[in-house]
Amino acid sequence: MNTAEMQGGSFFWLWPNLMMTFYPGPANMATIQMVPVDHETSIAVYTYYFRDENISQEEKDLMTFAEQVRQEDIELVELEQVGFRSRAFNKGRYSSSEKAIVQFHEMMLEALNE
Repeated sequence: MNTAEMQGGSFFWLWPNLMMTFYPGPANMATIQMVPVDHETSIAVYTYYFRDENISQEEKDLMTFAEQVRQEDIELVELEQVGFRSRAFNKGRYSSSEKAIVQFHEMMLEALNE
């Protein structure tokens, strides 16, 4: 378990499709840009930024941790897509902790109605 995993990070979203993450430890930032392809497919572009091009072991460990989280997220999202196509799926509920997703969906609805 690395420092970032134990201490968490800060996450910021810029409308409509950019996320910035900052983890504890060495000066770092990562961006995730979501590029929609169609109604079921998006491409995620991950970019890591550090103080300079000389990547330390701690920075390499941070990228390894972020990659592990990304792979876990991809697996979850792909499983959700299978469930969405199921005849059993009508609509879902948000957890009370999903405030960012609720806000994003509200912003999407507002943008689509203009």
